[in-house]
Amino acid sequence: IKKEKNYTLVLAKPKTGRQHQIRVHASFCNIPLVGDKLYGDYPFKRQLLHAHKITIDGQSFTAEIPQDFLDFMG
Repeated sequence: IKKEKNYTLVLAKPKTGRQHQIRVHASFCNIPLVGDKLYGDYPFKRQLLHAHKITIDGQSFTAEIPQDFLDFMG
């Protein structure tokens, strides 16, 4: 979605699975998550992984991107 000098904002749309699959696949593609202590390399207080929208049993939920995530992206 957005590429900067030190990071790239990526949209992932997994059909099944969870957070760990996104982390492993991103690392495999040489785009590890910021703050991922196992697969990443950029120090941050938490992983910058956010579920903006999730649909469960046909019902959708959305959440705004947290402020510390936005601050990091500038």
